[in-house]
Amino acid sequence: MSRRLRPRLPGVPFHITARSQGHAPVFKGVERAVVERILAAPQRSDASLLAYAVMPNHIHLVVLQGEEPLSQLMQPMLRRIALLVHRRHGGEGHAFERRYRAHPCMDPDYFRNAVAYVHLNGLRAGLCAHVDEYSWCSHARYRASADRVQPTEDDVPIENVLRLYAVADGRTLRECRDDYCAFLDWRCAMDAYRKADPEELGPGGPRSPATDGGDLHWLRSYAKAVVRHAPGQARPRIDLRDLARIAVSDAQNGVTLELLRSGSRSKGVVRIRRRFVLHALDAGFRGQTIARFLSVSPTTISTIRVAAKQGGR
Repeated sequence: MSRRLRPRLPGVPFHITARSQGHAPVFKGVERAVVERILAAPQRSDASLLAYAVMPNHIHLVVLQGEEPLSQLMQPMLRRIALLVHRRHGGEGHAFERRYRAHPCMDPDYFRNAVAYVHLNGLRAGLCAHVDEYSWCSHARYRASADRVQPTEDDVPIENVLRLYAVADGRTLRECRDDYCAFLDWRCAMDAYRKADPEELGPGGPRSPATDGGDLHWLRSYAKAVVRHAPGQARPRIDLRDLARIAVSDAQNGVTLELLRSGSRSKGVVRIRRRFVLHALDAGFRGQTIARFLSVSPTTISTIRVAAKQGGR
């Protein structure tokens, strides 16, 4: 039977897992060296490493795929890790039990929870008492990133991921870092809630934190790539009014939401309206829905769409 082809989705984040042969704890004691090989791997590909965790018998990664296949990142990385394992434990042959598993993150909730899952792996496996205590994952880099003046050479591009946890739009990086930590605290509270005696459980469980700003950031930074590769799968938990607020806020030229929807034909309003329409189309909204929101004809939306394709935006 032929192997199933890996998805090739440039601009889409992936949650990747690779397990050791027989689930043997072959990475125990060499975690630092494994981390070094993980951090060095993106230098040989156009993929971006967003998060990682090294466990005794498996590794987790969150990676943003570039134009190249994921294999350009993963094969050299796993080969170097396998050689390390063979030097440490002896033997030869396969160090990993099967092909690595790669799941695309097609919506902001999956993406947020994938990063949280990776960083909480050590805690959930009983290898530490608190997530801050596990050294072999990128959580500490997320914690420190907001206080760092400049990123280090081997740093992971954290800022874009931290903004996925923002409670509201316009949060500072430090506030996004705090929102990220609050999200992890909520995941830990949910773990405790599920393990508790059913008689001690309250109704509903811990309330999930708001991520409205993170959803807006997803639309700005990731939704376009997801919609391009899988139309209909990235429909946001957000309405057109929120997208319009992004367009007005980003323009910073005094145009209000009401003016954007007024039908004004002033140059500044038309320019913002065009950007808003293209952003809404990228996010998966239908032209007729956008037209009703703006109180314009569907033909206007079609004209903007065609002009963007002809002019390469």
